Amino acid sequence: MKKRAVMIIDYDIPNGSLYDATEKYALLEKSLNNFCNMDTEIVHHSMDLKDRRGDVKTNVKNLKFRRN
Repeated sequence: MKKRAVMIIDYDIPNGSLYDATEKYALLEKSLNNFCNMDTEIVHHSMDLKDRRGDVKTNVKNLKFRRN
């Protein structure tokens, strides 16, 4: 059985700079790699850090994904 886990983490970095965002990305990447290395059933993982607009909290269960 194949499953996909989706999670969203919203950051609010006061007076944040590109350097601060880069540090957060590196920490997240390291944590994700550690997590994935502990679970032999994970076959792929990837992440990205995007700009966020507004203060609306996203409910992952309401996201829609394209099916090709």
